[in-house]
This record gives sequence, C-alpha cells and structure tokens, in this order.
Amino acid sequence: MDTPRMDEHEVTRAAGQHRETTVIVLAHQDDDIAFAPLIRRLKVSGVPLAVAYLTDGSGGRASSAVRDAETRRALTTLGVAPAEILFVGSPLGIPDSALFRALDVAYGSLEAALAPVQPIGDIYTLAWEGGHIDHDATHVVTAALAQVHGRLDRAWQVPFYRTADRGPPWFSLFAPLPANGEVTEIPLTRHEALLRATLMRHYPSQWRVLSGLAPGLVWHGATATVMRAQRLRPERLWHRPMPERLFYERGGRTQFEEFAAHARAFLAARNLQRR
Repeated sequence: MDTPRMDEHEVTRAAGQHRETTVIVLAHQDDDIAFAPLIRRLKVSGVPLAVAYLTDGSGGRASSAVRDAETRRALTTLGVAPAEILFVGSPLGIPDSALFRALDVAYGSLEAALAPVQPIGDIYTLAWEGGHIDHDATHVVTAALAQVHGRLDRAWQVPFYRTADRGPPWFSLFAPLPANGEVTEIPLTRHEALLRATLMRHYPSQWRVLSGLAPGLVWHGATATVMRAQRLRPERLWHRPMPERLFYERGGRTQFEEFAAHARAFLAARNLQRR
C-alpha cells in the first residue's frame, strides 16, 4: 500500500476563503524544531497561524524570559509574526516536566489565548510517543482542544524523539509509531528539510540538550525528503505509547502510571472516554 502524501494544497488549505487559523500546540520553546518545515510552508502560503507553548521552558538551564526570547527569534526566521506566538505556560509558571500536573489550567489558558483567532482550522501537536513527558501531556491537552472545536478529523501528530526500537543511539528521531496509525508524508524541498537543523542555532541556552540531537537533526536535514504526520487518535491516550520503557521513564523519572492517572482524569472530565 502506498504511503499517503499530503500535497501543498492540503497542507495550506487554511489559507482559503474562511481564513481559518492553523494551530500548533507545543510543550517547550524549542519543540518548533520538529515543525520547522511545516511552519515555514504555512507562512509562505499566507496561512494565519497560532503557535502555542504550554510550559515556561524552565528546567534549571534558562529562565522563561530567555526561552521565550529565543523562540521569538527562531520563529521570526520562519516568517511567524510576534502576535502568532502564544506563551501559554510562561505566565502560569508551568516548569519543565510538570505539565501533566497542570492539564486543567493549561487547557483553560490555551482556550483563552486562542479565543481571538477563531475559527480554528487544522491542529498539529507532538506525537503520543513517550519521548518527553511534557510532549505527551501536550498531546493530551490538544486532544481535548480538537474535540471541543470539532476538529478531531483535522488534528495531526508529528513525531519528534522516542525510545529506539533497537540498538544505539537508543532514541529514534522523527520516527512514527505504527500503533498511532497510518502515516501521511508531506514532501519537503531540501531547504525545508534543512530548517530543522538550522533552527538549533537560535537556542543557545539549550545547547546541552540539543547537542545530543544535533547529529540526527543534521543527518535528517541532509537526507530527508518528507515530513511524517499521523492523525491524532484519542483512543490511544488510554494506552502506553509503546511497550518498551519510555524515554522519560529512564533514570528514575516519572513513570507512565503516575502520568496516566492525571491524563485519564483530565480526559474523562472532558468526555474523551476509553475505547
């Protein structure tokens, strides 16, 4: 079976008659690296955009003010206007790795931040993959957003990083999980593919983290011909992203069971029931 491909018209259809806003919901002020080709294409096509960040990005390496400033510079290079950047988590003081404990407040603030940009069109977020606990928490919040706005059929997840299926380097980059469903490919130009690597230079405060990802980002930039996305599937949120040990569970970090208790309570309260 051929892998579905999303042509330029489909990617940028929000630029049409009704001027719907495409929404991208992220956890941290550098997660836009995974979405850089998509963001650039949307802005070149004149699509109204809202890029929202649900944590303040602080994790002991830099303040939220520094993180926010780096993101503004990075997104400006992709054509994003300052008014299209929504730092939802910074005024709330939601720190790195704590979003799953603040799902309700993050969701409420996200809805308030998006109120001026209605109607919402396509929605993109980080994949349900067990990479960073904030990424999965962001996915949970986005599922609720998509349901409330009747956009589950237009909600997409984009993989970033997760536990590798086998062998070193022990993590996989931009690798869709088969359990998340059919993969759709967005063809990229070479310039678009390289954006994920070149955007790193705007995040000097995160050099320790990004140095581990840098070789993979450069390799993908040089060799990738597509960006991969999958439909957001709310029924997946009641199950572990993958049977293997999740990337964020390593080193004695939060276990999925603790995360899941918060996520399931949030989902049930919004009538996103287990299937």
